[in-house]
Amino acid sequence: MKRISLPNFLIVGAMKAGTTSMYEIMNQHSRITMSNIKEVHFFDYEEKYNRGKEFYSTFFNIHPDSVAVGEATPIYLFHPEAAQRILNMLGEGTKIIIMLRNPANRTISHYKMMNQYGWETDSIDKALQKNLQRIENSEPLNRDFSYIERSCYYSQVKRYFDLFPGKNIKVVLFEEDFISNRKLLVKESFDFLEVLPEDVSIHVKLMPTTNPISRTIDRMVNTASPVNQMLKKIIPSNKLRKGIQYFANNLNSKPVMSSQGLDEAKNGLPTKYLVRTLKPLKIY
Repeated sequence: MKRISLPNFLIVGAMKAGTTSMYEIMNQHSRITMSNIKEVHFFDYEEKYNRGKEFYSTFFNIHPDSVAVGEATPIYLFHPEAAQRILNMLGEGTKIIIMLRNPANRTISHYKMMNQYGWETDSIDKALQKNLQRIENSEPLNRDFSYIERSCYYSQVKRYFDLFPGKNIKVVLFEEDFISNRKLLVKESFDFLEVLPEDVSIHVKLMPTTNPISRTIDRMVNTASPVNQMLKKIIPSNKLRKGIQYFANNLNSKPVMSSQGLDEAKNGLPTKYLVRTLKPLKIY
């Protein structure tokens, strides 16, 4: 078997569409190697990309028996140069997984995450109005506060279909595929990557807008803590450990903010900019 030295598939986005959970699921398969960290950000930062293949390879500890090697960086879908850079470095044979979410729901989830971490202090209505104004004024794009632009999928997805063969692109719909038919999606994804099915836990930690009740428990469950290292020895089954992690995170979570006003915001999002799956926008 020819040794793989660089990724042959990428999960490129969208943000807040299940990419973290997909990374965790793929990482359980014995013949799939995922990057050491979830978001490498190699193709969206010029200073990283310019360091070349040797630097990129340092993010992967590739097992000799791996058939598929990948990473998941959501901004690769949104960034205007990422698709071309991926083609230039990895070639058109690279397999691309694109995860999309209902545009309004994705926008609100994006806002809630920014609010959770204290990076966004405006109300959702004010934040979206500011975003809309930046678009109408043709201001430079902001990768963090691009709530609306990131939900305009047409031009983002089109870049990949213009550069890569359609057979090498798998589009996943968050609500229909990932939430409602996850078991089937995982099987189809393994088929897409040409690896045999394996029994993996599909109940992995999602990224809801919640805060941990206990930061100590959160660190023990979700980092390479001594507790986690001990569990690896006591419980060799990766699937069982992931299941325990999933339920522990649920028990240790509390809502960050009330949903009051968010449904109204969702219904009031300007469809002129959001619901453009089939019609191009002059955004990125």
